[in-house]
Amino acid sequence: MKFLLTLFIATASLGAHAAAPAEKVLWDTWYTVTVANKVHYGYYNDKATLREGKVTFQNHFWKLEEGFINEERLGALADDTADLTPVFFNFKSSYRATETNIDGAVNPKTHALNVRVLRGGKELPSIIKALPKGLFTSSLFPIWAARHLGQLKPGQAVPFLTLMEDGFEHGFETVNGTVRLEQPDDFARKTGTRKLTVKFQDRSSIWYLEASGCPVRIEMPGMHSVVERVSGDQAKQFLAQ
Repeated sequence: MKFLLTLFIATASLGAHAAAPAEKVLWDTWYTVTVANKVHYGYYNDKATLREGKVTFQNHFWKLEEGFINEERLGALADDTADLTPVFFNFKSSYRATETNIDGAVNPKTHALNVRVLRGGKELPSIIKALPKGLFTSSLFPIWAARHLGQLKPGQAVPFLTLMEDGFEHGFETVNGTVRLEQPDDFARKTGTRKLTVKFQDRSSIWYLEASGCPVRIEMPGMHSVVERVSGDQAKQFLAQ
């Protein structure tokens, strides 16, 4: 696993000595998260790219919890295919003085996931499990949805299978979900987005996606939360307001 991560980093650094491979940025955007219409809970940056037959996704999240600003970082690499077959992922979070670091790598021959978890400086037992075909990691859902929009018919629920990159407490169990294309409402028409209803982990949410998969707005009624795409300056000032 360390070899895979080292190889990926080393390959990326070759640009200093040779022509860098072309990279296509799908989106590099900022978001705010509001709870109960008024509580400024957090903000984050998402960046999704295509490069050398791979899809990369990076997320950096700042959230205000119990008077502290805690950070999370997530990175995922997958094959550039319709199913976004996982290659590896990393999740790192800090909650006050406790850090959690998760590295997951998938064997391309056996399609087995091997996960290493460090929490509070202690290494937890490794997790090894076979992954079913068609599964993608949860952070890549918008990209997966964009690649299947042409197959979606209004009102028809389409199933998907994923796992959470931070799901060590549940043994990285696979999670079933469904996505349904809705008729466009005023917001979808105004923003030129597609409106989707997503059911995942017993929760329902509304996503407004651009053709690239870039989210413009996410509504989570069960959690009384709304995610909105904003400028970088607006996001960085969000928790200070």
